[in-house]
Amino acid sequence: MNMQHRFNGFDGKVSMKGIMQLSKLADHQAIRAREVAAASKRIADESPKEATWICLQVDSGRELTVEKMLGDAEIDAVVAMRKGPVLRRRHKELPPQDLPVLNGYVPVRCVSTPEAMRGLKGFDYVRGVVGGWDNPRCVAFQEMTTFNEKAARGEYDFKRPAGLFSKGQKVEVTAGPFSFLKGEIITCRTDGCGDAVVEMVLLGRPVPVLLPLALLRRL
Repeated sequence: MNMQHRFNGFDGKVSMKGIMQLSKLADHQAIRAREVAAASKRIADESPKEATWICLQVDSGRELTVEKMLGDAEIDAVVAMRKGPVLRRRHKELPPQDLPVLNGYVPVRCVSTPEAMRGLKGFDYVRGVVGGWDNPRCVAFQEMTTFNEKAARGEYDFKRPAGLFSKGQKVEVTAGPFSFLKGEIITCRTDGCGDAVVEMVLLGRPVPVLLPLALLRRL
């Protein structure tokens, strides 16, 4: 479209420099819309053989915010939840809060083309993707189904007994976006409940990840 016709309504009201800036903004918005659409549920549904689950790395505490933003953009994102620890305040026991099973990560189902990755990368609070933007780690549909079903049954709740683990122990993740990845426990509780900090190689480097003990298997 000719720039003069594109912004006819601004004739005599906006300088040529302003019109050029508006044109660049419109072009940027159009590109952004195409990139976001490339990561959409519609594209994933239309290409089920190419669609897989990947896992975005996001700011801690922003998991549900990112999930909502992606959902509003018609992108398939699911943050599995669990019951957190029982807290005490002023000698009163507070009921456990609902928390994401994976702290700092949001699973997304999409066709992971470069255009789709640029679309996901542009959302607020998104810091990376497991495996890297050029080659995101893909997770099988069944692995994510199992993970989400177990979370819904409360199998990753904080107080769920998971057996005894210890610092320095080698472990493997049993389900979800990190399924079959191996790592080493950096720290954990000693009563067999709660979480562990596990160091795994993500994004090409060792990364500490907070995981429920119930999601781990001793090696």
